This record gives sequence, C-alpha cells and structure tokens, in this order.
Amino acid sequence: YGPGVSEIPSFDVLEEAGVLRFSEPWKEELRRWFYETQDPASGFWGSRIGDAGQWRQKKDINSTFHILKLVLTDTGENKDAAFPLRFGDKLARGILDAMDMPIPEGTADQHDWGLVQYQGAKILTQYLWPHLAEAERVEVRRKFRSMLVQNFRLYRPVDGGFAYYATDVQADVDGTGLATGVLKILGVLSGTWERERLW
Repeated sequence: YGPGVSEIPSFDVLEEAGVLRFSEPWKEELRRWFYETQDPASGFWGSRIGDAGQWRQKKDINSTFHILKLVLTDTGENKDAAFPLRFGDKLARGILDAMDMPIPEGTADQHDWGLVQYQGAKILTQYLWPHLAEAERVEVRRKFRSMLVQNFRLYRPVDGGFAYYATDVQADVDGTGLATGVLKILGVLSGTWERERLW
C-alpha cells in the first residue's frame, strides 16, 4: 500500500460531490482486491514487510480504518455479501493490543498515539461491535474505561477543555475536538447511538 491507497475506499465522496463516477465492475474489483489482501493472521490491512515468501503484516490501524468503510456500513453490517468482513476477532485483538499503551513522551509520538486511540476506538464501536462475541465486548468495555482515565489526563479545568499534548498546560481546539470525539465514540455522551450500543 503506497500513500493514499487506503483512501481509495472513499470514492463515494467523489461520486456524491459529482466529481467522478466509478463503474460497478471497478467497485467490485476494488472490493475483491481488498478482500484478498486482508491479512488472515492479524485481520489488518496495510504495508507488508519482507519478501513475498516471508512477509509480515504491519498492523496499520490507519489504513485498516479507511478500508473498513468499503467493507462495512456505518453500523458494522457487511456491504457486499460476496466480500464480507473476515478475521474480525483477530482484528479486534490486534487493535486492543495496539491501543494498550500509556501516553508516550514526545509530541510526535503523542500525536500518533491520539490517532491510534481515536481510530481504534471507532473501529471497535462503529464497525466491529456486531461481529464481536460477548466476552470480546466485555474486554472492549474494560479497555474503554481505562481510556477515559487517560483521556482526562489531558483535561485542563481552568480552560474547560483538553490539551492535545500531555506537556501542554493549556487546552486547545485540536485537543478538545479529539477528546470530544473520543468521548462520543466511547459512549460517554448521552443521547448518542454509541452510548446505546455500548452500554
């Protein structure tokens, strides 16, 4: 996967805007390609490292996050019966493992950490939830509770908002926007479908 390949599943945005139209055979072939290139060992999509005989899959939450939009609806149902989600349990396990880390040192690492937390939680809540067994759902809820604790480490009560980086003494728009999005995905905000689904 080169830069931007994982964005191809968002072709519907171009169609809705009237910029481009894609044929049904093209869409089917794209679904087939992503179906065939999902890693059976991890459930992820993304870069493969090594030679063709002994490659290993990079567990790329960002690419997987975007590609899932082609495979599943916004509520996690398969879009195409011919190319359903596979390896959902392995994917959920890998995402939980990737998310299971404290806020790192350094702003670049913290930025990446924030994206992993946000995209990982969204994958679990929005896309994978219908495919998880109850034991896996219990584990996801447990992880989300610990995420709340970490999220509130970035809260700045004087400002009434969240900082993006742990070293920032003041809240900012980016940090507050990300934190609010995470709180919604975790089902904390009342009146949201995420709350109904998760809790």
